[in-house]
Amino acid sequence: MDVIITGGNADHFPYLELFVSSLRQNGGFSGTIALCDNAIEGTWDRPGKFREGGSFSPEQLQFFAKNQVEVFVYSELLAQNRISREQIDAIPSPTQRYPHKFIYTTLISKNYLTKAKNICFFDADIYFQKPVQPIFERFTEDAVYIVAERLAIGQNHFLSKWIAHSDFSKLSDQGLYLSTMNQALNYCSGFFGGEARRFHSLVLLCSLLTTNSWTPFFSDQPTLNILKSFFHYPFIELSREHVFHLGEFPKEDFIVQNARLSYGGMESIAVHFNGPTKEAFEAVKSQFFGLGGPQVVRYHPIRRAWVKAIRALKNAKKNLRKMGPKP
Repeated sequence: MDVIITGGNADHFPYLELFVSSLRQNGGFSGTIALCDNAIEGTWDRPGKFREGGSFSPEQLQFFAKNQVEVFVYSELLAQNRISREQIDAIPSPTQRYPHKFIYTTLISKNYLTKAKNICFFDADIYFQKPVQPIFERFTEDAVYIVAERLAIGQNHFLSKWIAHSDFSKLSDQGLYLSTMNQALNYCSGFFGGEARRFHSLVLLCSLLTTNSWTPFFSDQPTLNILKSFFHYPFIELSREHVFHLGEFPKEDFIVQNARLSYGGMESIAVHFNGPTKEAFEAVKSQFFGLGGPQVVRYHPIRRAWVKAIRALKNAKKNLRKMGPKP
């Protein structure tokens, strides 16, 4: 069987409802959906500790049961595997996602290690537009499959800052590390997958790395990018026709029609609403569930031109700053 893992809590239910419904209906997925209920206190950049017990309401749990979603409560998952709260709380956690995402994907994939053929992770803010089987059909090599965003890491303010959080200077050359990473293309951790044992070995390795005391690793996306571009872990890139991470793309070029999001005429299998794409998410959700609203959502041509002009001006200013004053 094939397994798709995701994570979230009651606050993410609007995303999870669309995720599960579209995966079963549009995606035609009859395999296992494994959801980790992992409620974390604090905010994404000021994390607190994880909460004991589940967060979903009886009505939400009924929705998951109806759609054959296996819900794993994070605190219970840890206890079942003899991992104490003290061990987890002692790990430095720069963001809410760190290191929990790798730990629960490790423990859940451990549960399916001898049962599943393939395992994928998808973030909860993903919408499935087409059958997902072509994604699994690409898993033909002993590697983990991922999808790139649009920019190099050095062009992404947050990601380049998170990458610099890892200090290799005691063991390696920090300058070489930073130049390698900042020039590398950014790959999103909102999707990764492969054959079950390869998937498990990756998240197990990430769990070991992100809990070590030698070199700090920030969040989940920097860790995957470090493994790919600095350590050359075996990853294979899928096209955006399989999974499309919207965050770094100009949103004025998105068109939502008939509960499908397209970009330049392309309709991908899965759409990841990462970054500032809440408007597009709400439009897709409204159309998918028949909640009303416009049948076609796109930016007005004048607004498109204005946004592109502003972007060109910002790029010009950035290039001038790089050039600096003339001697």
